[in-house]
Amino acid sequence: MMRQNVCRLVLVALVMSFSVGFAQSVDDLEKQIASINAEIERANRLLGETSQTRQLTLGQVELLNSKIKQREKLIKTYQKQIDSYTKQIRTDEGQTTALRGQLAQYRKEYSQLIEAAYRNRSSYSKISFLLSSEDFNQAYRRLHYLKQMTDYRKEKIDQIADTENKLNKKISDTREEKSRKQSALNEVKKEKQTLDKEKKALNSQISELQKKEKDIRRQIKDKQNAASELQKTIEKIIADEIKAAEAADRAKNEAGMTLTAEEQKLSDAFENCRGKLPMPAADGVVSIPFGTRQHPVMKKITVTNNGIDILAPANSDAIAVYEGTVVSVSKITGANNAVIVRHGAYFTVYSNLDAVYVKRGDKLKAKQAIGHIHTSTQEQKTELHFELWIGKTFVDPEKWISKQ
Repeated sequence: MMRQNVCRLVLVALVMSFSVGFAQSVDDLEKQIASINAEIERANRLLGETSQTRQLTLGQVELLNSKIKQREKLIKTYQKQIDSYTKQIRTDEGQTTALRGQLAQYRKEYSQLIEAAYRNRSSYSKISFLLSSEDFNQAYRRLHYLKQMTDYRKEKIDQIADTENKLNKKISDTREEKSRKQSALNEVKKEKQTLDKEKKALNSQISELQKKEKDIRRQIKDKQNAASELQKTIEKIIADEIKAAEAADRAKNEAGMTLTAEEQKLSDAFENCRGKLPMPAADGVVSIPFGTRQHPVMKKITVTNNGIDILAPANSDAIAVYEGTVVSVSKITGANNAVIVRHGAYFTVYSNLDAVYVKRGDKLKAKQAIGHIHTSTQEQKTELHFELWIGKTFVDPEKWISKQ
């Protein structure tokens, strides 16, 4: 009896722990789905803005590519969710089978008890069992024992039957939810197919852009020159900051920088915000990711991005992703104004700004407006270039930005 109770307790604990883990997993996937859908909706709004120009632009191409990638990511997330539900159903069915086995065992035991009582009704009844007691106390204990046995078995049968009903309902609910998610996945797949068709149609228009190879090559060269100038500016500012800190004769940290206790505290706090920083442009969408990749139109040309480019709604401001100090406001040829903000050993860079609202030495709060993002009149796109440096090394800023 003790062993059976322990087994039942272990089973209940497993059911509870799996259910909690499953609920957390589904909840996380729901949040991811909501985040991706929000990203797609932002891309749709920006496509509406950029399509106001009659000319097909690189900005539109970048947005469509970004949107398609998000759709593919959404489909994968839905598939993960469906897989979670499938595992949950299998677990529930296994647990139901185990409980049904226990229920059958209890029914068998109860049936055997009734049969035994019936067979022995003449020679061994409850009354004779009680009357054969040596004294009143023994008779009372025997009566109490008989009642306990009957109540215990009936109680356990009722408990298992109730648990079985709950699990059956859970399986039914999970199957219905899986069906709903499967339907949603089918809808997303249809949408991706539509996007693929749109992309094929767009490719014919891109071929028109490819005819303007001379203009595109000039744009690429101008952007590379601007990126090179920006990188030199950033490297000089960081070098100056390091030199000034070294003059104070302080020990270097892992990023090769010497920090005061207050700066180290700020640096540690910034480090803890990895994956939680706000988008530096409200409602923005990453149009050009970090790193080296193939140019979307000139396929034989590779381009390198030391940060990320973010398309934002017209008249948007760049905002500080974290509290810090402005260490530079510079004019960059081909990239308008650039602002560099220091956060201990970390530096964030915001370029392609028309107007700047801050100056060197200003202490900024998180999400404080830094400047107005430039809007290209030719392409009707509002694009911010954003970089993140740890000491003298630039890293992928997208990994630091919240997906919510």
